[in-house]
Amino acid sequence: MLEFVICDDAVETLKNVKNIINSIMKDYSYKYNIVTFGDYDSKFDSYLANNKKAVVYILDIEMPSDSGINVAKHIRNIDKESIIIILTSHHESADEIYKGRLNILTFISKYDECNDNMKLAIKESLLYLVKDDDTISFTDMGNKYTISAMDILHVTKNGRKTLIKTNQTEYEVYTSLDKMKSILPNYFKQSHRACLVNMRRVSKVSLPKKTIYFDNGDSIDYVGDKYRKELIG
Repeated sequence: MLEFVICDDAVETLKNVKNIINSIMKDYSYKYNIVTFGDYDSKFDSYLANNKKAVVYILDIEMPSDSGINVAKHIRNIDKESIIIILTSHHESADEIYKGRLNILTFISKYDECNDNMKLAIKESLLYLVKDDDTISFTDMGNKYTISAMDILHVTKNGRKTLIKTNQTEYEVYTSLDKMKSILPNYFKQSHRACLVNMRRVSKVSLPKKTIYFDNGDSIDYVGDKYRKELIG
């Protein structure tokens, strides 16, 4: 089971980060748990001492009992596998974090696109912790295709052809969009009558612009009114 450990002394921040995690994990089939702490106190120390698995730590840099940097150092001394995300309101702390060579995934400011950056960080952490071997295999016009599902950004219908866009290339096949939907993992959602998108690769959805942005910088304008709920949950 995946586990997220959120440490922050602000109740609203704890609630907000929990909501972000829950919204992202709706697109995954993995079981997960969220643990929260309001301080780096004896309960938190007990958790560290007893935890034997790799988790995602989201650490506030300034708490009543200790600094998030000190806590990150302690975690790295006993745990080389867990993901550490630093959440703070102090921009100037970034240099100290990076100089500490603590293998921090990312540094997120509470006042600079915090929600969007947190979503990206959570998705990136899952790429490291979850070993996903999802592949799709199908035969089209006598040719057999085997493609990693996580490499696929989107699948679109263009006339009689179906276009499968990945990081490296674009496949042109004649397999129907409905057939593709039936063999793709459940984290692919329909955004338009002619488009399926990999929600694990989506970084942002702009409903006013009807545009979907992906984590590699690509974007498409395939957002149909009928499918908005698929995208925003």
